[in-house]
Amino acid sequence: MTKKMLWRTFLIALLAAVIVLAAGIGVISFQASNTQKRELEVDANLIAQLWDGDVASLETLRPHADLRITVINISDGEVIYDNTAEVDEEHLTRPEVQAALNGQPQAFVRWSETMECTMYYYAVRYGEEQVLRVAVRQSAVTDYVLSLLPFTVLALGLALLISYLVANRSSRAVTQPVKDIQLSLRSLNQGSYVPLRCDSSNPELYAVMTETDELFSKVNENLKKLQDSRARLSFVLDNVSQSIVAFDRDGTVTLINRAAMSLFGVNSSALGQNLLYLIEDNKLSRKISQVLDGGGDQHFEYELRDHPLNVDLIDVAKYEADVKMIMILTDLSAEKLAIRQRSDFFANAGHELKTPLTSLQGMSELLLEKEPADSPNRKYVERIHKETVRLNDLILDMLKLSSLEQASADEAVQAVQLSAVFQDISAEFAGQMEQKGIAYTQTGEGKIFADPKKIYTCCENLFSNAVRYNKQGGRVEVVIENFPQSVRFSVRDTGIGIEQKHIPRLCERFYRVDKSRSKNTGGTGLGLAIVKHVCQIYDAKLTIVSAPDEGTTVSVTFKK
Repeated sequence: MTKKMLWRTFLIALLAAVIVLAAGIGVISFQASNTQKRELEVDANLIAQLWDGDVASLETLRPHADLRITVINISDGEVIYDNTAEVDEEHLTRPEVQAALNGQPQAFVRWSETMECTMYYYAVRYGEEQVLRVAVRQSAVTDYVLSLLPFTVLALGLALLISYLVANRSSRAVTQPVKDIQLSLRSLNQGSYVPLRCDSSNPELYAVMTETDELFSKVNENLKKLQDSRARLSFVLDNVSQSIVAFDRDGTVTLINRAAMSLFGVNSSALGQNLLYLIEDNKLSRKISQVLDGGGDQHFEYELRDHPLNVDLIDVAKYEADVKMIMILTDLSAEKLAIRQRSDFFANAGHELKTPLTSLQGMSELLLEKEPADSPNRKYVERIHKETVRLNDLILDMLKLSSLEQASADEAVQAVQLSAVFQDISAEFAGQMEQKGIAYTQTGEGKIFADPKKIYTCCENLFSNAVRYNKQGGRVEVVIENFPQSVRFSVRDTGIGIEQKHIPRLCERFYRVDKSRSKNTGGTGLGLAIVKHVCQIYDAKLTIVSAPDEGTTVSVTFKK
């Protein structure tokens, strides 16, 4: 750096000296040229005043041997005298002659065909019939300039030598602190920080070095804290059960924890490799690549080598420059097992309870028929029958839900006309709607491909809720909309509505907004859970919009 700075400073000084030299030579040449022109003007006027008209006497009036004197006849432009050459052509058109004839004599510099060199010319009018012209070679000016050149070059060399010595000393004075900073930075990078040596002889530089040393000390402390934090983070990442992988914009692995290495069967050499090296499953690789390119699903379930996984792809580019996306893989094996066990329990318990409940319901109906209307025991029998019916409905919904959890989208698929489904359902609930004075409207047509039983179950639960939780004299409206890429049906009611805080939990099993109200209306708390499972089977989107005392709208969107 010292040599580079030295030569850079020296070259700047050399360039400045050359520019000054060139400018000086230019100024000297310009001044010499102007001086020469003035001398010609003086010589021409002086000769014109002293000349008596006899051309023979002009030789005695010439001030120096290099001066050329020419006399030109105005009438025909003939040269009647020239002390240096025989001239035959007329000279009346020469610019200096024309200037003299116009009464504005001035000096001109041009090439002389006669003398075959560049010359300075000046002419004055002599009497009425002649023009007196004087001229001198340009080389006279050049010789003058060249005579000054050795002294100029000598001064330039001396200036450059002084510049080199000063630049050498200055560069060393400037670069030494830089070298000290370099050494300190190297020690900082190696983890063994060496404080800077601060020289107080230069107050300005001392202040800079002191501030730099304080900055380096703080950086050293922060680096140690960062290393400690990174060690703690690595410990945490390596001990979590989830598999975590970070990718940059090109799909290169920038971070991978121990769980992910175990899942994909790789070691730490996966760092710096492309995701194709890490993930041999082509389908999963394509899904990740789509998200890296700005598209695709960021949350989905995937089965990798008999491992059911929940995949979360999180875009963190706006928070971290070197990381585009973090992939979190959660092994769902235990969760799937728990769901299966719960589903089996629901199915088994439902089947076991269904038979005795059917018997209880039948016996309660017989007791109601035999019990007189005015009997004091009738209300207890009615209560038994009502609760038995409610419990039986609950068991049936549990069995439906258990069946849906084990169902797939490929079972009994056929075309389902949604308008026909809702017409059948509305006919089923016609009596209940008449009792509550509920008006019903249905608009639109739409066809989807699915299991008709599952779709009927889904629509029936939505319709049942719209009637059950509606107000007296309310309205139920079914709207079927057909879009280019999807079909959506919406069930709207003017019922009691739901507060916004309850909506996220409405599809949970047995969740009730108001337990006393749900009990009075006869709901099981599984209706929307069943709707949710049907939507999951067919990858449909469920949307619930509601407000207290304004009603509820539930929409289901199926992809075509």
